[in-house]
Amino acid sequence: MHQNIRPVSPNEEDGYTLVETLVALAIFMTVLVPTAQFVGYLVTQQQPSQTSAAYRVATSTLETWSPESPLREDTETVEHPPWTVTTTVQPDGPYVLLRVDVRRTSSERSVVTLETRRAR
Repeated sequence: MHQNIRPVSPNEEDGYTLVETLVALAIFMTVLVPTAQFVGYLVTQQQPSQTSAAYRVATSTLETWSPESPLREDTETVEHPPWTVTTTVQPDGPYVLLRVDVRRTSSERSVVTLETRRAR
């Protein structure tokens, strides 16, 4: 039973050299940076379209209110998938304060809030 056992010299170590590590890091970064930029681009492009859609819902809600509507203080919430629209009417002297708050149905944070004063 003879085995070839090789003695380890004190100067010989297993592992990666600094050059190999830097090359691997450079390859990893050339893939990671463009991927991160692309994902960031997708996220920022989706936000304005959601905001403009919520704005359209809010303006159409404001346009449906008429001075003949009841002038009592009221808050109404309507599900308008994927939006939840909360309309608040408050008498304010000779005016009526109208506030429309639009949020995603699954979120607590408002996407758009519009407020206007109209003559009675």
